Amino acid sequence: MDFIQGALKSIHLKDNVLRLTLTLSKINQACYLLFDHFLWFHNVGAVTLDKQFWSEVSSRFYLTTLILNLIRDFYEIYSTVTRELAIRHKRNSSSEYKNGDANHRTVSRHQATVLELLDQNKPLLIDTVKNLFDLAIPLSTLKMLSLSPQKQGLYGIISSSLAAITVWDTKLKLVPA
Repeated sequence: MDFIQGALKSIHLKDNVLRLTLTLSKINQACYLLFDHFLWFHNVGAVTLDKQFWSEVSSRFYLTTLILNLIRDFYEIYSTVTRELAIRHKRNSSSEYKNGDANHRTVSRHQATVLELLDQNKPLLIDTVKNLFDLAIPLSTLKMLSLSPQKQGLYGIISSSLAAITVWDTKLKLVPA
């Protein structure tokens, strides 16, 4: 129910990309959890169903959720970098001193900017890394990626640890969520 309420809240965001990705992500996550609960009921013997089929359905919703979350993360990174580069460009163009060879290291400066901004925006960095590690789990379940159970467990531990950090310190939670 929390995810449906979250979807209803995210519908009112002004940014179109955030509104679309967050709303669809919340709806997909609600569907994933619904089907995951069906699987749990099957595992405890409360219902009988085709476990393989419902596991794949659940994993597809989870995969879609993660893809939408990563689209949002990369959009946030792009928007942040674009804003910062515009600010720096405006600052540099207003300077009276001009170096004729000012753009000789543009690529490395842009890369440094991305790394600096991710370091300054820890919630975005944590969410992106968490989603990337989570992505391997449904891909493995759907047989789109071959991972050993040990690697799946390790990725799950890393992802869960990053999620726990955001619960522990709410300043590290990406907003809007």
